[in-house]
Amino acid sequence: MPVRPQEIVERALAGPVGAGRAVVVTQTSEAVLRWANSTMTTNGHITAQDVAVVALEVVEGGTAVGVVSTGAPPSGPGPARDVALLPEPGADDPAWSDGPAETSIGVFDRLVTGLADVLDGPQRHYGFASHDLTTVWLGTSTGVRRRWVQPTGSIELNVKTPDLDGSAWTGMSTTDFTDVDVVALAADATARLGWGRRRVSLPAGRYETLLPPSAVSDFLLMLAWSMGGRPAQEGRSAFAGPDGTRVGERLTDHPLTLASDPAAAGLEYAPFVTALHSGDGVSVFDNGAPARRVEWLRG
Repeated sequence: MPVRPQEIVERALAGPVGAGRAVVVTQTSEAVLRWANSTMTTNGHITAQDVAVVALEVVEGGTAVGVVSTGAPPSGPGPARDVALLPEPGADDPAWSDGPAETSIGVFDRLVTGLADVLDGPQRHYGFASHDLTTVWLGTSTGVRRRWVQPTGSIELNVKTPDLDGSAWTGMSTTDFTDVDVVALAADATARLGWGRRRVSLPAGRYETLLPPSAVSDFLLMLAWSMGGRPAQEGRSAFAGPDGTRVGERLTDHPLTLASDPAAAGLEYAPFVTALHSGDGVSVFDNGAPARRVEWLRG
């Protein structure tokens, strides 16, 4: 009988825990589907498990952090700069004792039905679909016991002309593929392919460029990932100003609010922190701390 993730957590927390300890067990169930040159090529189902232990120990000069994981080499430098007490537990997590979530190749049933019609078209179609359910169990020496299931799915389509002279891409994210209309996605990519038939040579220069929503979202993601406070304070990011940070500066005339929220409908993510290393935006000492809505740009 395999050892349950909760038991792995309790075993790793048993006995002396030094200045503190956090244990993270992650189990992923993933289904994938791939097609190329208008032909189905591969499909499969993968399961994987990772166990990580974050150990805090008092050493000369402060508290050191050591991390051992089945998926990465161990780490353990000298005293940490971001020392803090591990968070205390909040309310009990009713899902703590539940098992891992499982996906299957059946998640693509609706997709495959539409894909059969798409692959019969005159263009050459290439694509990849992936769906995974990642279950995380987090336990700490302070009594935190949390569990979360993260669904992640995506589909990417590439359509090429029969002579391979032109191509166009489209894609979308999803949590369960019930909202994916592959026929509509393929039609969108085919329409973009048609736009490429009209070509105009332009001299080098600056031109207004219209970006599709997927490209804009990629830019906004990079924007959000670049908003760490420490790099701005230390002059290491675009948000560093001549006299400190650029907090309060207007970046655009558009009334844009960019926020991260673990409870945002359709975009939910773990309502607590799991961290196997410290960096500009996260600390191992925050393991188990509640996540909350943060507005990075307001108005």
